[in-house]
Amino acid sequence: MKTQHDTNESISLYDNYKINLKAKGTDEKFYFIFHERNLLLIDHQLPLLKELNELNLNEEDVNNCIYFGDFYLKDAYAVELSEEFNVEEFKEENEEINMEFINLYEVYDINEETYYLGGRAIQIIDWENNHQYCGRCGAKTVTSDIEMAKVCPECGFTSFTRICPAIITTIIKEDEDDLDENGNPTKKILMARHSYHEYPRYALIAGFLEAGESIEEAVKREVMEEVGIEVEDIEYF
Repeated sequence: MKTQHDTNESISLYDNYKINLKAKGTDEKFYFIFHERNLLLIDHQLPLLKELNELNLNEEDVNNCIYFGDFYLKDAYAVELSEEFNVEEFKEENEEINMEFINLYEVYDINEETYYLGGRAIQIIDWENNHQYCGRCGAKTVTSDIEMAKVCPECGFTSFTRICPAIITTIIKEDEDDLDENGNPTKKILMARHSYHEYPRYALIAGFLEAGESIEEAVKREVMEEVGIEVEDIEYF
């Protein structure tokens, strides 16, 4: 596996991952194991196991175990542990293993590729949990054999994995009081500090599109909501 992003090359979700609907039955599998949306890493790596019970996990500990493709030619599974799962007891039972449940924000700084696949895995778990019943008639849904979808056996309504369009924007201001060596106003970028992080973290303004919005309208609204300023000359690429 690739380790930390120690080169300038960009990493794609599909460099070493392939979407498939049926597991190949590889001898070892990659397990993306989540508890309360934190991902289990062993020695800062994904668990590569023959079966989940190698980690002393019982059937009652697991809410979901969903195959979602091939990673480095191995079957990959998204696993959700139950809310009642006792992490401390789990660590004690596996005390010879250096393991930790880590928030996905922090996983990015450890292994960018694991972060991308972990993001896909947790969204598939959410999709599984949120589409167990048909939103039209209420019947129990089944998973399609031919595509990543939940199908209602009663009315035929199909629910696909959800896609949420979003924007991220760089807000640039020319500072007339701060000139560069050629006498031109310097350009500065607005960064916002998020209040919900445990430690200071600054980022660009981002947000999701509302139904019927254009990209430009979403930028104007999100910037106003987040930092209370009006923007103009919106361009996208």
